Amino acid sequence: MTKTFTSFVSAVIFLLSPSDAQTVDLGASRVTVIEPSYLPSWASFQVANMPPGCGWLSMHPDPADPIDVQVAYTHGIYATLMTAMMGDATVQLFSNDGDDCTIENIHLVAP
Repeated sequence: MTKTFTSFVSAVIFLLSPSDAQTVDLGASRVTVIEPSYLPSWASFQVANMPPGCGWLSMHPDPADPIDVQVAYTHGIYATLMTAMMGDATVQLFSNDGDDCTIENIHLVAP
């Protein structure tokens, strides 16, 4: 059941992630802090291996999407981050080229 849920969440995140920019693989890390105060506008979090110069990492929905899609996107990101943190799994992070603090794609990696 956990693998099925993880696969489902990963698929939702992949499908809802913006893909118009070149992404850079930032590597895998463990989620250490999740900041839910900005939901549903965006998801903010920290990982064990933070990219240099980043106090927080964030994931933002595409503002061109309808509001219900934006809310679903941030809820999916939040669920992925919570699953990773509570399940002691790692996340593989991908950012825009030149902006390592804004995450474009996230993969949940099994422990």
